[in-house]
Amino acid sequence: MAGLYPGSSAVRVFFGPGEGLPGSAWTDATRVGRQRLADLPAGCTVVVSFKDQHVNRLAFVEAWREARPDVDLILITHHEPEQQEGGDPTPAQYRASWTRTREQVGDHPARAEGRLRLAVCWTLQWIRRGGDWRTWWPDHEADAVDLVLGDWYPYTPGAPDPYRPTSYEEPAAALKVMVDLAAATGKDWGLAEVDHRRILRANGYAADVDPTGELCATWYRQMHTTAKELGCRVWAHFHRDMGAALGDLTKRPAEQAALRQLITQEANDVGRQRRLNWVKDGSPFRLMTPARDLRDILRGHGYTVYDIGNRSHLEADPPEDHTPYSATGFPGKARYGVGYALDVMPPAAGARSKVDGLPLPSLQRIGAQLLADRKAGVGGIRWLKYMNWEPERNNGGPCWHESWEPTYARRSSTDRGHIHLSGLTGYETSTIAAGYDPVARIRGDDDDMMTPKQFLALLQDPAVDFHLRGTAWRYVGGGIPAGMSTLGVLNETLIRLRALGEIVAAESSSPDEVRALLADLELPAPEPVDVDAFAAQVAQRVLAGLPAGDGPVRQEDLVAAIRTVLASLAAPAPQS
Repeated sequence: MAGLYPGSSAVRVFFGPGEGLPGSAWTDATRVGRQRLADLPAGCTVVVSFKDQHVNRLAFVEAWREARPDVDLILITHHEPEQQEGGDPTPAQYRASWTRTREQVGDHPARAEGRLRLAVCWTLQWIRRGGDWRTWWPDHEADAVDLVLGDWYPYTPGAPDPYRPTSYEEPAAALKVMVDLAAATGKDWGLAEVDHRRILRANGYAADVDPTGELCATWYRQMHTTAKELGCRVWAHFHRDMGAALGDLTKRPAEQAALRQLITQEANDVGRQRRLNWVKDGSPFRLMTPARDLRDILRGHGYTVYDIGNRSHLEADPPEDHTPYSATGFPGKARYGVGYALDVMPPAAGARSKVDGLPLPSLQRIGAQLLADRKAGVGGIRWLKYMNWEPERNNGGPCWHESWEPTYARRSSTDRGHIHLSGLTGYETSTIAAGYDPVARIRGDDDDMMTPKQFLALLQDPAVDFHLRGTAWRYVGGGIPAGMSTLGVLNETLIRLRALGEIVAAESSSPDEVRALLADLELPAPEPVDVDAFAAQVAQRVLAGLPAGDGPVRQEDLVAAIRTVLASLAAPAPQS
C-alpha cells in the first residue's frame, strides 16, 4: 500500500476478534500485511481499531511512543459494535470496555498533547437505516472520547435498493449524518473507512452508469473537498483485495489516480510541510508560562485542559496559537517552539474538585469569571489575548470571541464546546499568573489580595523587574535638580568626577595610581569637555574655599573644600 500510495497521511489498521492489541506490532519486522506497523509512512496518522475487550491499551500506547513517535495515533475502542457479529459486545460490555480505555490511557500525556485521540466508530449505513447510535455511545465516559468516526458506504434511504442507488450521492447529503453526530456529541468527526463501488450491473446496480470509473473518481474528489470543508479530521479510504467489481483499487485506475492525486495534494500542503519540518527539528514545544500556570491549576481541580493542537491544528494555514509556530501572535511575533493557547473542556456531570471536594463550576461560570477578571485588569489573567466561550450550556445560545487586540471587542464565534484561551506575546516567561485560580475566585476564596509568595513571584517576573529598575532611573522630583532625572544626575556626577579625577591625577605625585583607580570604577567615558577651563573653574572655587593665609594647605582642608565644591555643583538650580 505504501508503494501504491506514497506520501499517505493516514493509514487504517484493524485487529479482529482474538488478535488482541499487541505492542509488539510496532517493532516486529516479521509481520506482514495490514498489521506491519514498523512500515507506517513517516509523519502519518494511524487509525487503529480493536475488537477484544480486555486488551492492554496502555502497553500498546507506550510501545507506539517508544517505536514511532513521529506518527499520531487514533485508537478506536471496539470497532463497529453495532454489527453484533462474532466477538461483538453487549451494550453493557461495551460501556465497561470504554471504562477500561479511560482508566488505562484517558490521562496519558500523549492525549493532552493531541497526539493520541480516542474514538468511537460505527457504520453509517446502520445509522441511516434507523439504528440508534446512543445505544453504543459511552455517555458515562464521554470526556474520554475525542473523535466520532464513521465507516461510509453507499446507502440512500427511500431508494428501491438503498444499498445500490442509481447515482452517486451528493457529498453534503452523504456526510450530513456525520455532521449531525458531531453536533449531538460535541466531538470532532472523521471517516475511518470510505468507498463507493462503480455503478455497474456487475456490482448489483440496475444499469451500467459508470463503466470507466470517471464518475466515481470525480465523486471521490468532491467528497474529500466537502468533508474537509465540513470539518472532517481524518479520511481513510477502504482498500482490499476483493476484485475489480468489489472495490480493489489496483484494478480501478481512474479511482486509484484520483486517490493518489488527493494524497499528493495533501503531501504538498504548506501546513503539512510546516508540521513535518517542526518534527525534523525535534518537535520543540513549551507552553507560555502564564498559560501553563493556569492549565496546571485547572488540571489540579480535575478539568481536562489541552494545549498543543492535534494534526488539524498543526497543519492549518495559517498556523494559530495551538501550534509551536503560530503566525497570529499579537502584539509581537510568536516565538518558535512556544505555544500560546489552552482549551478547557467541560467537566463531567457531578464532577468534584480534587482540591476542595466541591462540585466543579461549569464552563459557563469559569468563562464568566475569566472575562470579568480580564476586564477588571486582574493581574493573573492580564496575559489573555482572546477567549472563545459560550455563556449558555449545550450549544444553546451565543458563542463569543472576546478579544483585547489591543482594546476590548466582542464578536460571534463558532468555536463551541469548550473555552479557548489565547495569550499575548511578551508574556512567554511571565509569572503573572502564579497562584491565579478562577475556581477559588468563583467560590469567594480569592479576593485578589496577594500572598507574600505571590508578591515575591511578581517581583521576580523579568518583565516587572525590568520596569521597576527603569522607573527608579526615571524618577524626577524632590532632591533632583529641575529638568533632570535620577539617571541624569548620576551621569552628570560621573562626568564631573572623571574630570576632577584627571585634575587630581595631573597634580599627584602618583598619577598612574589615580587613573588606575578611575579605570577600576568602569565609569562611562565622559562627554567631550574643556578640561582646562573646567579645571581652572574647580581650582578657583577650591582655593576660594580654603582657609586664608600663606601657609601650607592641610589635607583635611583640601578634602573639605573639594566636597563643598562638588556639593554645590550637584545642588538644585534656583527656582524662578
